[in-house]
Amino acid sequence: MRVTWQSSFSLLACLSVVAGLAGCQDVIDLTLPKGDKHLVVEAWLTDQPGPQAIRLTESADYLDNSPAIPLPDAEVTVEDDRGTRYRFVAQPDGWYVWQPAAPADTLGRIGRAYTLRIHRGAMYYEATSSLRRVPAVDSITYVYKKAGIEQTEGPREGYLAQFYARDFVGIGDCYWIKVFRNGRLYNDDTGDVILSYDGGLSPSLAVDGLTFAEPIRQAINVNKLFSPKDTLLVELHSITPEAYDFLAWVRTEGTQGGLFDPIPTNPPGNIRSLTSNTPPALGFFGTASVRKKRIVLP
Repeated sequence: MRVTWQSSFSLLACLSVVAGLAGCQDVIDLTLPKGDKHLVVEAWLTDQPGPQAIRLTESADYLDNSPAIPLPDAEVTVEDDRGTRYRFVAQPDGWYVWQPAAPADTLGRIGRAYTLRIHRGAMYYEATSSLRRVPAVDSITYVYKKAGIEQTEGPREGYLAQFYARDFVGIGDCYWIKVFRNGRLYNDDTGDVILSYDGGLSPSLAVDGLTFAEPIRQAINVNKLFSPKDTLLVELHSITPEAYDFLAWVRTEGTQGGLFDPIPTNPPGNIRSLTSNTPPALGFFGTASVRKKRIVLP
């Protein structure tokens, strides 16, 4: 940041203040009031074969950096709009798992609506979501190059990749793009969440039915280059507009932390409390249909 001072007096006055602040060694211990304990729900279900999992934990106070407290004492079920009920079995670490009868069985199916129900003690919670259409990931291309000046991490030479997919015709298709490098989620930081609205950057851009915009296609690099022999997997998750808004809020909170940024707040979720005098739940229940493409870089 470049600052222009209007007079030498102003500069001297400012330096005097800074010197005074630098000499201050007092430590101030802040005592914050204890907040209510809230149920925190992590529930993202897909149409992919295999087990599905939901996690329940308890919220912590603002300055509490200890691991989340698991809540393995609830009853968790998911029911679709045709009356099929899926029971999730509690695990000691707070995860609740649905196991398919056969390895190829799926819980999620495109076009169905789903209701999550949580019963814990005298408290009841509920949330709904629907499984929307998803386009195929047509291809992943790459070009070998040297890192630009904007890259601060990763190899100095490597592959810049991008994926190709075409948005469906019709306003309101929302996407969450996950990237895996050598089997590990690559964009796992909240600030690296890749979202797209109708293949564009945001709902404010009037695009629809086109190939995904280049900034979205190239965002899978997460400002780094891939190395030779890396395995790159791109997953395209079709999510609801409500899930898009939730994740956009999470991404914004994950990129803040500066002196002049607003106070962090919990993103508004979709978990409703059905009992009176119960603190609202935090988190989100989302469903996604997924299409993917994997390549090994040469």
